[in-house]
Amino acid sequence: MKLKSPLILVILVVLSSSVFSQTLINAVALENGATILKSPRSRVDMTERVVLAKYSAGALLDQSPNVWSAGGTAFPKEFLIELTEEYNIQKLVFDNRCEYYQKIETKDVRVEFSTESRGSGFTLVGEFELARDSLHQIEIKSQKARWIKLIVLSNYGSQSQIQLAEFQALGVPGNKIGKTVNINGLWHTNWQDMTIEQNGSTFTGEYSYIQDRKKYKGKVLNGKINRNAITFIWDEKNSVGRATLYMNEEGNRISGLWRNEYQPKDFNLWTMTRERQEENAIEYSEVIEAENIEEETPTTPQVSKIGEKVVEEISEGETVVMENIVFMVGEITPHPDSYAELNVILQFMIENPKSKVKIVGHTDKVGNSQKNMLLSEARAEAIKEYLLEKGISKSRIKTEGQGDKQPTCPPPCDENRRVEFILLKKG
Repeated sequence: MKLKSPLILVILVVLSSSVFSQTLINAVALENGATILKSPRSRVDMTERVVLAKYSAGALLDQSPNVWSAGGTAFPKEFLIELTEEYNIQKLVFDNRCEYYQKIETKDVRVEFSTESRGSGFTLVGEFELARDSLHQIEIKSQKARWIKLIVLSNYGSQSQIQLAEFQALGVPGNKIGKTVNINGLWHTNWQDMTIEQNGSTFTGEYSYIQDRKKYKGKVLNGKINRNAITFIWDEKNSVGRATLYMNEEGNRISGLWRNEYQPKDFNLWTMTRERQEENAIEYSEVIEAENIEEETPTTPQVSKIGEKVVEEISEGETVVMENIVFMVGEITPHPDSYAELNVILQFMIENPKSKVKIVGHTDKVGNSQKNMLLSEARAEAIKEYLLEKGISKSRIKTEGQGDKQPTCPPPCDENRRVEFILLKKG
């Protein structure tokens, strides 16, 4: 199929990579875990650590203003992309708005899908003619794909180079993940090796790497697994940030982006391949609704209190300090003694199914303020995660971190490391 009058996209579909729904996801985005298995020689070649560079093959899938560029006119030029899992692809997007050089834009492309393997089973989706300096959105009949070939057939006549700014394949995951997933063990990453210790749907870890003749050590904190999304905070003392990666269907590769909290423009691809697997796999399934967890519901205490406040006496909009939620210095997981009070909140939310709450984390005013902000957010998220695991809907819980901005006593002071409960809606 060849489009002689290409569609001009006015408003691009808003993408979401974190929600399993009918919202269309850019399945080939590096940010969403896609992997480039094969690419033509480009003006800048990808390296293990530098993938998202301008003119590299990675620039074609990085959802940024960067453009892919290659020299010469030897066609075809083929990209082979592996998705994290099978998708039902419904739309293709080509951004042909390139740099201002004569006739360098891509003209003709071919797209093929396979669900069989990286080397076989490819079927033609279509051949498309792209107008110069244009953004195209092309709807296709929903087709399954796990591997996608993008084959560039020609440009507009330049003898020196060819460019294409972006390629997207929009769709929805074809299957719900309901299998055993295990990330415990040793992984080789593009920042050397990482050891992960998994405990249920959470994990911690550590890694090290050498750059510019210096050795760096990093910690993995507040690691969480939700479906095939792997999120964590990385901490290297002088820099700290977040990572959101995605595991592939086989469970042997994790890939996505890391970002530096101190320097927003500092981000890149983080990929991992499994070197050694340990025990302690977990089973993933859909979130359980509250009414289905009677066996896990804690016994209601005679007088239900959050801190020293009787639950039923809390008014909408009221802030209550959760005095019995305890964190050790620098830790994000509540002390085991904290779960009695957490279960009071859980029971209240089960008995009041329309209630909504906000959990606010605070830290002591000691050390780096930016790290303290991340720590406070992680503590609030840890409490939210506990409630989600017990069946409370995500839409009923908000979280917020205040870091060390609101101390209640002169630091250092244990009381500053606190969590507050705000009843947004009693319901």
